[in-house]
Amino acid sequence: MDKPYEVRPQGVSYFAEIDYKEACLPADWGFLQRIFCQALEEDGFNILSMSNRSLSPNGFLVAAVLGESHASLSVRKAGNSLQFVLSSCRSVVDGPKTGEYLANLFGCSVIHTSHSVIRDIQKPKKFILGNTETREVCLDLCSEKFLIGDMYGIDRKNFLDNHAYLKSLLLRAVRGEERNPPIVEYEFPGQGYTLILALDSFVVALHTYPEMNSREGTGTLQLDLYGNGGVHIHEEVFQKVKRALRPECVRVTRLAQRKTADDNPPKRA
Repeated sequence: MDKPYEVRPQGVSYFAEIDYKEACLPADWGFLQRIFCQALEEDGFNILSMSNRSLSPNGFLVAAVLGESHASLSVRKAGNSLQFVLSSCRSVVDGPKTGEYLANLFGCSVIHTSHSVIRDIQKPKKFILGNTETREVCLDLCSEKFLIGDMYGIDRKNFLDNHAYLKSLLLRAVRGEERNPPIVEYEFPGQGYTLILALDSFVVALHTYPEMNSREGTGTLQLDLYGNGGVHIHEEVFQKVKRALRPECVRVTRLAQRKTADDNPPKRA
């Protein structure tokens, strides 16, 4: 497959945490990657490029560029859960089916939390130039943090179609966290570009939609940051990219664990 899936005006980002028993997790990380590929292919996704890495202190991450965007699966043994993330331009209902495949393939696993974020790939007509719309989503059970950014009206000639510049920009933005993270990328001929940086503490994924223009000569860029890194790190990286690309308008969605009473103990009188 040398072209991305036919892009629709809306897509989705899906997140799931899958609990597992220690006996279900293979010692061979390659087996985990094979299960990941099997689940994606079972749900009809086209895997174009992949990368993997070990996570400290004892974990593993595999990231994939798809014809429909990108996906990743990570595990940290200390937490006894798998984190599955999928971004897709194929359908707004993508994600749960693949997550169920993953849980079933492990045989003794259960999805204990999941969430889908509907994303506008085509700039909504109601958006006002220069504005940033923010959405906050709190989940009861969520060990990781997410920042999902949709940037509209980015100049194609100087930024969106300059893939070397986008790659350099993202690497500079994360340099304070890790200088040479594993990279997985794919250039769609005459179409978009997907780039994933797999850092030890979080993942940065970028995907461009040059055909989704709010005005002639512009397009859309999606930037996802997720993992157990601090929220401030995600914000810093996002703001660096935003300032450099100068989008006409932006939508930001943040997912985080819902705070409980225990997180905010009463103050002493």
